[in-house]
Formats: sequence, structure tokens, C-alpha cells
Amino acid sequence: MDIRQLGERLASLPSGLTDERLAVLSALYVHFVDAGERAPAQRLAMGFDLNPATAKGHLRAARQRGFLTKVEGKAGGQLTDKAVQILRGMKSGAGTEEV
Repeated sequence: MDIRQLGERLASLPSGLTDERLAVLSALYVHFVDAGERAPAQRLAMGFDLNPATAKGHLRAARQRGFLTKVEGKAGGQLTDKAVQILRGMKSGAGTEEV
């Protein structure tokens, strides 16, 4: 999915911490990191009308639940296989799973 599709998908999801929402947020975050954003979590918050603290908390949850790798002391990370599988499932119309 490209960033536009990810943004549309995020807007269509409920606000809870579903696996699908965390995978989409992780993918958007990685996009901003790869694009060289100096503060990718803040960019994510601004771009998708999220409270910055909420965005950071969701990214923390994404790391804890295995959707985004950890990078010590700086912005960054990559999607995990778990996140990639969920994003692929979204393309085929799979539902959400809240944990």
C-alpha cells in the first residue's frame, strides 16, 4: 500500500489498538522515517490528526506487540514480518482483530 492508501485505511479504522491499526500506524511511521523526517512521530500525529502523545503511545504499543522494531536512542525502526502479514491481509479484505 502507498501512503495515500494507508492514510485512507487509518481513517476508516476504529480508534482502538487493533492489530490492523497498529500495523498501519507502523507503516506510516516507517514511511516518514525513510523519507528523512526529523520527528516522524510528530509528523504522523500532525498528518493524521492525532494527539502527539497518543501517536507516541500507539507506536510504543506497536513495538511492544511486535509490529515495529526498536531503535535505541533515536527515531527509526522497520516493519516486522507480523506487520507485513497484517498489511497483506488488509489488501485481501481481512477483518480486524483487537487484542
